[in-house]
Amino acid sequence: MAGFFCYLCSMKHERVIGLLFVAIVLAACHRPVETVCTTSQSHRELSSIDSLIWTQPDSALAMLLEFASGPEADSLDEFNGHYCQMLVSELLYKNDYEQTNREDLLKAVAYFDTVDNAFLAARAHYINGVGYYERDSVVEACEEYLKALEVMEEQYGEKELVGHKGQFMALAHTHLCVLFSDQYLHEQAIYFGKRALPYYNNYDNGAWRVAWTLEQIATHYDMSDRLDSAYYYYTKAMETLPGPDGLGYRDISAHKAYLLYKTSLSAEFPLDQMQHLLNLSESEKERVARSLTIGEIYFHEHNQDSARKYLEFVYEKACNMEPRIQAARWLVDIYTVQGDSARANQAAVFLSQFANAGEQHGKTNATVTELYHKYRQYYSDKANQTKAKATKTQLVLLLVVLASALPVLFMYYWRLKKHQKLMDSKYSKALEKEKKQNHILIRENQKLSRHKQVVDGRSKRDRTEYDRLLAEAICCDLRRRFTGKEILTTNKVSLYSELAITQKQQRQLAEAIERHCPGFATHLALCYPELRPRDITFCELILIGLSEKEISILTQIDYSNNWRRSQKIKKMMETSDIRLFLIDMFFVL
Repeated sequence: MAGFFCYLCSMKHERVIGLLFVAIVLAACHRPVETVCTTSQSHRELSSIDSLIWTQPDSALAMLLEFASGPEADSLDEFNGHYCQMLVSELLYKNDYEQTNREDLLKAVAYFDTVDNAFLAARAHYINGVGYYERDSVVEACEEYLKALEVMEEQYGEKELVGHKGQFMALAHTHLCVLFSDQYLHEQAIYFGKRALPYYNNYDNGAWRVAWTLEQIATHYDMSDRLDSAYYYYTKAMETLPGPDGLGYRDISAHKAYLLYKTSLSAEFPLDQMQHLLNLSESEKERVARSLTIGEIYFHEHNQDSARKYLEFVYEKACNMEPRIQAARWLVDIYTVQGDSARANQAAVFLSQFANAGEQHGKTNATVTELYHKYRQYYSDKANQTKAKATKTQLVLLLVVLASALPVLFMYYWRLKKHQKLMDSKYSKALEKEKKQNHILIRENQKLSRHKQVVDGRSKRDRTEYDRLLAEAICCDLRRRFTGKEILTTNKVSLYSELAITQKQQRQLAEAIERHCPGFATHLALCYPELRPRDITFCELILIGLSEKEISILTQIDYSNNWRRSQKIKKMMETSDIRLFLIDMFFVL
């Protein structure tokens, strides 16, 4: 029988299996219950199922089915009966089934509010919020999610919110982020998205969860026109993912492409990027999303025909109503301009169904915004109370410590007097040692200065020798690589890996410089001992006329790192133009 249930759970996406699951488990949880909560074997079984929910909800489903069909489910006490109902709700949600035990879950919520178990009470409110949200009861869902957070924050300190509790806090904050995101309330979505991140970092959650949360934060910064913050979080989300494969990476790339369009006011490159992402789409839903963005750009660029093609695809193929509504709004304008009154009327009729949705949406937004501000006030008050309590505790501890320390201080006072002379003696010796070290350092600096003067006093090569250096095959090859290439610093250097310089080519460049400017690297190292091998290579590439951006591509070193390297060398050489400085240093101008 157990094997049969496991087989059923492997088919969890079939509706008949979902109904069978609900029937079996609800029947078990509705058996007569005792009034006294005991630590029974059934409680331990439910706890085992609960532990598995956090990592393997499908396996937890199989265990609950097997448990419900066994004799142990006959003797559930009151606590475990409600506990079972809560687990049923969580497993329905985590295995993509509709929550069907609403009446019993509401009883479980009321019950856990009366027992001394804050974590279960918070989870009951949270999963009840999920049930409300499935039924589009946004306000009630928001109340339950916030109640779950308040229960946890009232009972547990920040250091206790780890493991399953930390994972729960991450999920609760994420659900609030999604709720406010769906209502287009940017400040609230950003707030709860940021609050979720530290909890995700406390357990092994997978990079995609963190990346998704970062993308949500970036999206709301984007929609509220805080573009610098949006770009930062998009980039951070992209860096969090293990590689460029996958829908998440393509979604972020699409957001960044549209952000580039908004900031550069140039459509050519963003459209190329979006077309590339459209070609990589793996589902109809993804093609709809990419087409909507492309259609929007064409619409803003007043390219009516192209915009119409993509927006009509969205209007006809989108399964969700939101992209269809957005496409229809733009299509009405396009059809009107093009004189296609029949299609314009058809789109207008479609939009008329949602004419009153804005008013209801506004009322919902006002209510959940009020709930948000109440929670922020609660959280602020709690933080102030915690701070005041901590300050009071610290003051009491300080007084206790001072009272305890006075006798000790009095006992050690005469010892301090006794050792004062010894300390003075040690200080004098240390001071003498420091003077000797400074003297040695001064001599070394003088030696280096004299060596630099010797180097600077040598004869320089003729300027024609520098022209011969630039005519070397390796120098021409490195400069020619960038002819006709558009290098964007918004792209990672790895996107241009085909332009990278090889170790063999680095040796060829060093040999060419040595032929026309003997001792270039040696003299640089002697004059500026702080220069590292990569700094010398940077100077060699600068000498032959390459820019910092081109050097970043050749060496595959991030633009910002090379910029900092350039600033360091300029400061070291006391110049604003490294190339002119090097030419003047080694050649006759």
